[in-house]
Amino acid sequence: MNRLLPALVLAATSAAAWAQSPGETPVVLVAPAPAPLEHDEGHRTRLTIEPIYLVIGMIDLTLERRIASHITIAATAGYGKLLFGQATLWDLGLQSNVYLRANATGWHAGAQLRYLGGHLADWLKTEQDKQMGDVLERVAGVYAGYTWVSDRGFTIMSQLGVGHMHITHTTEGTKNEVIPIANFSLGWSI
Repeated sequence: MNRLLPALVLAATSAAAWAQSPGETPVVLVAPAPAPLEHDEGHRTRLTIEPIYLVIGMIDLTLERRIASHITIAATAGYGKLLFGQATLWDLGLQSNVYLRANATGWHAGAQLRYLGGHLADWLKTEQDKQMGDVLERVAGVYAGYTWVSDRGFTIMSQLGVGHMHITHTTEGTKNEVIPIANFSLGWSI
C-alpha cells in the first residue's frame, strides 16, 4: 500500500494539470521506479547435532546449506566410541531437501544416502560376531520433515520416512532390509 499511494497522488496531479490547461500539451509526471522489495532470504546455513546419538556416546553433525530458493543439500558425519571405548561407530551421509518455503524452513521432503560402520573389540565378540567381522551399512531413503527456526537462529528439525538398508559383513556376506528413517536434530541457523 505504501508504494501505491505515491503513484495515486502522481496520477491525480497529472489529471489536474490536464484539466487546468486544455489547450496546451499536458505535462505528465513519471514516477521513479519503486525500489525492489526486500526479500528476506532467511538463513543460508545450518549446523545441527542429533541429541539421541549423544546418549550412546556418538557425535553426529549435519551441515546444511541452501543452494537455491527452496533447495538445500546437507552433509552428515558422526563418530563415537561406545562401551568405554570397546566399540567404534562412524557415520557419513548426504541429504537433499526441497522446502515449501523459499527460505528453507517449514515442511520439506528429501532423500538421503548414509554409510554407517562399526567395530567391536575382539573380547566383546561372541563366536558368531567373530565370524561376521566388521559391519558396513548403506541406507538410501526418502522422508518428509519439518524445520523450525527461531528469530535468533535456534533450529529444530525432524524427519520421518522409509529407506532401504544394505548390510555388508566382512565374512558373512550381504543382507537387505526395508527400514524406517527417523532423524531429529537441534542446532543453529545463520
